[in-house]
Amino acid sequence: MPLTWDQVASRRPLQLNLGAGHDCHPHRNYAGYVAVDAATTADFGVVHDRLLPLPLPDASVAAILREHFLEHLPVAGIEHVLRECN
Repeated sequence: MPLTWDQVASRRPLQLNLGAGHDCHPHRNYAGYVAVDAATTADFGVVHDRLLPLPLPDASVAAILREHFLEHLPVAGIEHVLRECN
């Protein structure tokens, strides 16, 4: 069962893998990362619409991974995600 945003926000260090599907902790190369995806069912993931702001305080995320993610967004979506991750 996916995590809630309250559970995600309490993690330290907080590491997100955007558009991850199931690529998250404890899978190899993703230790500590929470999957953020529109349809994740990962136990270490959270369901979220990629075009909405992340419901987290500014500067609360230690690391963001976004492999094979941006190419699936419209240009406006890419700009939004990059601003959000800045």
